[in-house]
Amino acid sequence: MKGLTKVMLVAIIAIMGCVVTASAATPKEKCVQKLEKLTQEMKKNSADYTDEDWEDVAIQYEAIAKEMEEYSYTDEELRKIGVLKGRFYSMVAKKNVNKGASELNTLIQQLGGFLQGFLEKDE
Repeated sequence: MKGLTKVMLVAIIAIMGCVVTASAATPKEKCVQKLEKLTQEMKKNSADYTDEDWEDVAIQYEAIAKEMEEYSYTDEELRKIGVLKGRFYSMVAKKNVNKGASELNTLIQQLGGFLQGFLEKDE
């Protein structure tokens, strides 16, 4: 019985080792996972981002993109990377459009006030 227990224990350890090895991501896969995690986090929280948060996201993206340049990817991987980059830039563009619209509104309001003050007649 002791021999059977040892064999079972060794078999379990071997199976666990195979599972861990099979699930471990390669460095290039980790890059894609980082980009995916970044875009998911942005999708979830970007509405509440400060300017500092946006700067941090940009720094993270640049670091991931630079790291990705070190590896070669299959066509399927490149497509997934393209989707993730598209999501990233879409969220950045929407942020900039919203910020630009807000700044444009501020400028229009100031211009209206400026014109009103400029055109006032002296009494």
